[in-house]
Amino acid sequence: DTSNGKGGIIKSLEFNNISKDDFVNIIFKQICGNYIYNLRVNEFNDRLFNVCIELPTKNGNIRKTTVALKYKPDCGEIDVVTMT
Repeated sequence: DTSNGKGGIIKSLEFNNISKDDFVNIIFKQICGNYIYNLRVNEFNDRLFNVCIELPTKNGNIRKTTVALKYKPDCGEIDVVTMT
């Protein structure tokens, strides 16, 4: 089953149908709507937070996916850390 185990979430998502711009826009809308949680600063002074988004799977379902993000205040960029 591709939905279990290491990398299973990524394998189950249908990224072929989502452009990078669409992926960024989905996350951006959650941030703008204040749908962020687990806001924290770690021991390396990284500013981390999570958003929950819904993405289509290969079998046509929708999967809620948590995306962990890191904000870089020096340049105003946000990096994807992980997805679960």
